[in-house]
Amino acid sequence: MVVSVIYNTSDDVLKGLQNLLENELSTKILKPLLQKIYRCNVASMAKAGGSDNDLIVHKVDELGDPCTISVQVRRLSQQFGFEYGRNEQKLVRHLSAIRRKGVVCDVTGSRLKVHKVILVTPFAIDRNVESGYFKALNIAVRTHNIRLIDGTELAELIHKHCSELLGLLVDKCYLINQSIRQTLDKDLLMSTTKMAIEQHGVDRYCPVSVAPRGRYLNSETLLCSMARDYANEPSLQHKPFHLDDETARYDIEPLLDSGENVALLGEAGSGKSTALKRYAYKLLSKQTDKLVIFTSLYRVALCAESLNSCSILDGLVGYLAQIDSQVSVAALSAHLSRYPTVVILDSIDEAIVEHPWVINGLVAFSQSFGHCQIITSSRFSVDGLSDIPFFHLSILPFDAAQKRLFFDQWFAEDTDKAEQILTHLAENPKLDEIVANPLSATILCVLCTNQVPLPKTEAALYKKRIEMLAGVYDAYRGVRRTSCEPSFLMDVARVIAFGMHIRKRSSFDKAFALSICLKFYTDPNQLAHIKRAIDELISPTEIITPALNGGYNFGHLRVQEFLASEELINRRNVNYKELIKDKWWDETFVLMSQHAREIESIVNEVCNSGYVGKVKPLLMKMIASRSKLEKEVFTKRVNQSFNYEHGGFY
Repeated sequence: MVVSVIYNTSDDVLKGLQNLLENELSTKILKPLLQKIYRCNVASMAKAGGSDNDLIVHKVDELGDPCTISVQVRRLSQQFGFEYGRNEQKLVRHLSAIRRKGVVCDVTGSRLKVHKVILVTPFAIDRNVESGYFKALNIAVRTHNIRLIDGTELAELIHKHCSELLGLLVDKCYLINQSIRQTLDKDLLMSTTKMAIEQHGVDRYCPVSVAPRGRYLNSETLLCSMARDYANEPSLQHKPFHLDDETARYDIEPLLDSGENVALLGEAGSGKSTALKRYAYKLLSKQTDKLVIFTSLYRVALCAESLNSCSILDGLVGYLAQIDSQVSVAALSAHLSRYPTVVILDSIDEAIVEHPWVINGLVAFSQSFGHCQIITSSRFSVDGLSDIPFFHLSILPFDAAQKRLFFDQWFAEDTDKAEQILTHLAENPKLDEIVANPLSATILCVLCTNQVPLPKTEAALYKKRIEMLAGVYDAYRGVRRTSCEPSFLMDVARVIAFGMHIRKRSSFDKAFALSICLKFYTDPNQLAHIKRAIDELISPTEIITPALNGGYNFGHLRVQEFLASEELINRRNVNYKELIKDKWWDETFVLMSQHAREIESIVNEVCNSGYVGKVKPLLMKMIASRSKLEKEVFTKRVNQSFNYEHGGFY
């Protein structure tokens, strides 16, 4: 599937072209554009036989002989005919004369034979309409080798060959928004959850619900905004409307539309990034003059630090430069200070690991630019989230109705499969609790579609997905997509995932992945085999996927955490005591506890080390996935150690 960029505000480009005088259109737009397209000299036509508005393209053919093209610029439209009282018949005679007599060279003064005439107008022309204005011109175009380029085609040529000229035609906000839109298109295309968003050309996105939590600023403003939106939507009027109602569920868009700064919080796979991408896409499709910037906070932080800065503003300028939207720090600062802007910076949790300054940076940025709405996201586990003075919106797990809607939309053409999944979840309550977000629901749908036995735990859910992609189930179909054995592919994936996770990174290039593997696989004879495995993990298996910054990742941090959790079991030399105190590893340990043969050694090590109090919530989450007997034994042991640490007794 190829996502094409649609310039919904192309009317602005047309308007910009039409606002130019003929001489400006010729010299400022057409001349550099044609030089880019033809890769040759383009000059103004000499006075004799032409005007200051006309151009000559000095092209040569394959044998090196001149192949001159005459370019005539005229402001003509089907609505108004010819401006300045020009006569159509006169123009047709002029174009015909150029074909017969040629043009005068601006350098030598000699007459050159014209092989082609191009007539350019900044207005849109319907070629299928035989209007009174253009009847004779249409005949001339068909019979005298005259090429007509209207405003619509000219705008497309500018976009394709010389996009830097757009700055002369439209507002800078438009150019930035289009760059963001194009980048967002690519991001959605490469997203591993794209099949949840678009399947067979049908949008099957299931909106998430949120609940306001934590501290709020200007809560009256938020309430008024929400009340207005809900009052205008009859289907929502029956819903309870109290911010302090712990059971209330709200649609996310009215809250984001409030104009207030928002921190969207949720568990891994809850749909934070997808929700923000779709919201950004909606804003960029509205054709407003408002500047909208969407990217990850991690990329902004990287761009800032490449400039030896810890400023969100500097990072944004650096990021815009990367996507070919050049703007100075002073210019962007001035715009943010004066005009409404929406800046959406996804994933605090991924950025803060390598860039601990980002929360303070966000707060400082919000205080500097009051006209700018900031929307960000994070997992709950990040320290310092409560210090962000934004509205905190928590994504809620799917309720029963949303879960059914998700599966019904996915299997719209095969309702039996939706019922099969719902029945499986009903029979496996623990899995039903886990499959309550877009990521886990999507994986379950993909497994069901490919007739893979449905799992019973979250860890098994990811394991089945990896096995399916690696080709474990291809043997049953008599298919072989890879030269490497599935077991070796999965082993290499685990090694890379663990190597990335121990470095607290989620993005890498092939050379870095290879260097991680070579530290683990020490046999030099395996080098070619490892390289081939890395290539096949990228394609055809797509276990490793292209990242937007040109590198690679595992599609979702949760997948990297699962693979790292499998490798964690094999690495007996790992210092569990240090890792388990690091919140970055919390979810990895939780996943590991679901598929490890035993976690008693970890529980004992923590209990004997005197820091149960620091990691007790994590230990209880790990214990929750174990057998009934283990739960009783481990819970008692953890509580005893906790009480002892805090002055109690065994």
